[in-house]
Amino acid sequence: MKKSIKNLTTLAIFCMVAACSLGVTADAHAVGVAYYGTTQWTNYGPQYIYSTSSWTTNSTNNSVTINGWQNTGVSSMPANEVYAVVESSVFGWSSNWVEWPCTGNYTSGGTWYGHQFIGIPNNKTVKIRVENKSIQTVDLAGNAYQS
Repeated sequence: MKKSIKNLTTLAIFCMVAACSLGVTADAHAVGVAYYGTTQWTNYGPQYIYSTSSWTTNSTNNSVTINGWQNTGVSSMPANEVYAVVESSVFGWSSNWVEWPCTGNYTSGGTWYGHQFIGIPNNKTVKIRVENKSIQTVDLAGNAYQS
């Protein structure tokens, strides 16, 4: 248990440092809870990636914030991804709350996108899900926070 807490703390610190170094801001009391990312992702129909870890929501304002980047490398063909907070269920991971479509190229060394999902109840086991809707191959990465 101590090792898991240490690993989560290390991940949270890494996520906050990485986001801050790129000019991304999160609530001062936000805790980094998950990372998601992939490279050379090509759209061959409905496909998803999920954050590397799940967590149990415990937020004072019932929200989850994501900050990240997505880039096709082709300005005339921007990345087109759909982000969601998904809940663990007997049927796998299901989206019970609003999904957020994000269109545009945001580079890893430039300005990142940011979005706050509100109305996420506490005591739910959740992950971040990303659906690829891009025509072009896309690279992306991001972090999830709760406050």
